[in-house]
Amino acid sequence: MQKRIILATLAYLMMLIFMVAVPIGIADTEATGTSDGTAVVGSTDPTITNLDVCTSDGVTSKNDTAIDPQTTYITNCTLIDQNTIADIKNVTWVIFEETDADWGSADDAANHYTFLFDQDTNVWSEVGPGSSDEHIVTGSCISPTDNSSSTGVPTLAFKLNETAVYTGASYTWEINVTTYDAAEGSDTETQLFFGENFYSELTVTDSTHGWTGLDAGDTNVTMTDPDGDLNISVTANANFNVQAQANHTHLIVYGDSSKNFTIGHILIHESTVGSAANLTSTGYVDIGGLTDEAWGANQDKAMVLWINIPATQATGSYVYQLQLKIVRYT
Repeated sequence: MQKRIILATLAYLMMLIFMVAVPIGIADTEATGTSDGTAVVGSTDPTITNLDVCTSDGVTSKNDTAIDPQTTYITNCTLIDQNTIADIKNVTWVIFEETDADWGSADDAANHYTFLFDQDTNVWSEVGPGSSDEHIVTGSCISPTDNSSSTGVPTLAFKLNETAVYTGASYTWEINVTTYDAAEGSDTETQLFFGENFYSELTVTDSTHGWTGLDAGDTNVTMTDPDGDLNISVTANANFNVQAQANHTHLIVYGDSSKNFTIGHILIHESTVGSAANLTSTGYVDIGGLTDEAWGANQDKAMVLWINIPATQATGSYVYQLQLKIVRYT
């Protein structure tokens, strides 16, 4: 019994020694905190390079050459913005003829056009002179393909008005492109010049004309239909002459070729028979009084035709065709 008490006492003492020798683990309390950081990336101004004007298929450059009114062309450039193309706010094209206008002139169909690409909304538009995008071909305009890239190529498709000033080989039409980014940084590129070819439209208001009540031997008889003169409307982008010729050497009777007389028996002038020219079928002749006419849209003009009937001429209804032409005055 005494032995058991001694062993129990020893076991208790050993447990006390172990508890003193081996410390009990306790978790530390670790303090924490935060600091917000900011890295400011500045706005880099955009730049424009590779400005060009081409045929609508993009194949042939028209820089330093002449283009046609009422014909679609494209002009494009490379935009560079290190803050990505998404940072671009808009791109503006100003196309003007530098002898009649300048960059800041009001838009006018004859000499000044403004087009806009809004990058934020991806919308192309004509600022002027058209009121409903008459001179921008929106279906052929191309926006940059990847706004997350640092480069993009916007492509404007346009066509100048029929009265856009004629310059010929004088390359005085200019293209000016300006781009702005979100921070109002900007760049402007002007390096393109081109000329404008002659353009004309002709509408013959009176599609028929003629003489009634003629007798053999009549001279210088004024046309009776319509109303004593023949009316036309002309649109041109330079001063012009109105010319005429006949489609055949003779006036003829359908079905009887033996009945005819030469086309030179018809004379034409704006108003005066004494200054009138004889029609020919071998080439166009200027119509007196209708030369060096002022250019512009829908210019109303009129002319008179007279006829001389040979002294001996068979009865019949004689026909011919009058052909009219607009040429640039030189």
